[in-house]
Formats: sequence, structure tokens, C-alpha cells
Amino acid sequence: MRSGCAIAVVLAFAAMAGAGEARISLMLDGQAAHAALGVAVRLGAGEQEIDPAEMGTGAGAEPVVLSLADAVPATVRQAFAHALGRWWTVTPSGAIRYQRAGGLPAANMSVRTHTSGLVRQPDAEIRVRLLLAPWLAEPAAGLTYEPSEGLWSATLDSDGHARLVEALGVFERAVTGCPSLVVGSEQPAPDAMLTTALVVGSWSDLARKLAQAARLSVSCANGLPPLAHPLSLPAGRLADLPARLEGIGVRAAIRHGVLCIGQDEPVEREHPARRRRVALLPVAHLVSRAVEGEVLVSAIRRHVAPGWWKLPGAALDWLPERQALLIAADVATIHAVLDLCDRVDLLGLEVALADLKTSR
Repeated sequence: MRSGCAIAVVLAFAAMAGAGEARISLMLDGQAAHAALGVAVRLGAGEQEIDPAEMGTGAGAEPVVLSLADAVPATVRQAFAHALGRWWTVTPSGAIRYQRAGGLPAANMSVRTHTSGLVRQPDAEIRVRLLLAPWLAEPAAGLTYEPSEGLWSATLDSDGHARLVEALGVFERAVTGCPSLVVGSEQPAPDAMLTTALVVGSWSDLARKLAQAARLSVSCANGLPPLAHPLSLPAGRLADLPARLEGIGVRAAIRHGVLCIGQDEPVEREHPARRRRVALLPVAHLVSRAVEGEVLVSAIRRHVAPGWWKLPGAALDWLPERQALLIAADVATIHAVLDLCDRVDLLGLEVALADLKTSR
């Protein structure tokens, strides 16, 4: 009986969605992941799939609890990826794929030879392979380096070849520009309000009522403990909801217009390799000895987005021959590294690092 009620809720919300693929509204209350994605596809979200490589592990049966309220595609992707505990990426056919793997889906492979000025630089091969790891994960992919000529022969898809050219360009130039930090629509408008107080008895109840009362999409990660007592949400700014939820012991954040709730800090769910940028930052003015460059890298790993550096496609290295930092990170992390470097420039390396230890 419960599943029938859930389907009725889905259909009721679907009727409110606008025509075409622009916006989607629905409520999912514990449907299996495959069925949940099927509903989204039928409502116009485009092809959605769980990584076929995970099918032998029972993937697709996990329950999904989320609501979408007039959700644009970015909100749909973030909401499903958060609920499923996966990254989202795009397959060569254009489908949205939810996956745990660090490698990216590959299109048709081709073999190309790329020239470079990186002659007899074995460290360059190690660094290039690290940067290309998500594109080299495909079994048919490959990369060889001829050090005497600076030639690189690669079997990659078109995106992989473009990333190889990007990496070679970074190492050959003395400096690369830093990507601009553009503020997106992560949070609701400052004046977006929950105009009436709500009392909710479960996470699915919270998702449904926030979608109805505030047109706010909600995504609940698997493994959330049941609410021990009814939760009261006072009227007020939607932007204050994460702090209110953290007060009862869960982590929450609004990302791409969806309130993501879980036991861990909610993160951006686009695959890290898709959104990372590569930058070469000169820091000769910050370090006077080679060992200080390594110390700076260690400090960045500990104090600037420490979780990022373990993700596929991420990289952070000290290039003593260039007196520069090689950084492969999302834009926000790159700018956080710049902020730390500005602090080192202002205070000196020792004082800046001592301040970081004190503030922890």
C-alpha cells in the first residue's frame, strides 16, 4: 500500500512540472534507485543511469528519498548524485551517469602523437600521467613518452587528447592564468523564505513539506538515522536551514538549489575530473629554499580543502625547476590556495604556517 501512495505522490508532483526538459517536480519516498531514475527520465530529465560496471554489486536497489521542486537540470543531477552517494558525469551518448569510479566514460579512441619541449624530463611523465589518470582508466587507453624527442603517443578519446594538450601546455609555459572565481547560484536568494513553520516526523516528510511550502528541493543521503522526535522548522530564511539541521546532528548544505542532508558534509557531486582546472603558480617570492616548497605543499594539503587532494583528477606538486606549484583542483580550491599564498607573502612562511596551526 505504501508504494502505491508513493507513486501517487510522484504523479501529482509531475503534473505540476512545466512542459519540456527545463524544470522537473517530483517526490520520491524510498523508491529503489533504478525505479527513481526511471521516473526522472519519464518526466523529461534525459537519460539517467547508474554505472553499468557496478551492476554486479547490487547497485540500483538502494532507496532514494528526495524532492524536486521546479528543478533545473543542475539541481536534478546534484539531488540524485547526493542521494545515491556517487559522482555524476556524462557518457559519450549524452546520458547522465552516476558512478563511484574515478575514471571517466570514454568515447571512441584514437592514437595521436603530440610534440613538446619536454625533453629528457622523466618527472614530466609522472606528472602528466597523474593529471590524465581519469582519462587513462579506460583499459584501451594508453600513453607513452619518448624522452629524447619530447614526443607523446596517446590512445585516448577526444577529451583525453585535449586534456593531454592542456597538461603539456602547462608544463611548457612558465605560468598559467588562474581561473576566475564566479559566484554561482549555490544558495537561495537572500530573501527566500519559509513563510510558515513546519513540523516534520521523518526525512521524507521534511522533503515533501519543504517542496510544497517553499519550493525547495531536498535530497537525503542513504544511512541517515531516523528522527528521534518530530522536528520543528520555524519560519525564516531558507539559507538558515543547514545550520538548523546541523543542530540536531546531521550535516546539510544547499548546493545547486537543493538542500543536501547527510551524515557527512555534502559536497559538489559533479565528477572532480570534469570540473577541475590546472594552474601553474609561481611562488619563488614565497620560498627561499627548495625544502620550503615542499613545506608549502604539505601545508596546503593539510589546511586547504584536505579532502580534495585525494579525489580523481586532483594534483598538487612542487616543481623546483620552475619554482612553482602545480595545482589541479576546482576553482574554489585554487582560489583558497591563492589566499594561503597571499598570507605567506604577507607574514612570511614560518609565521603564516604557525598561525594556521594555532587556528586549527
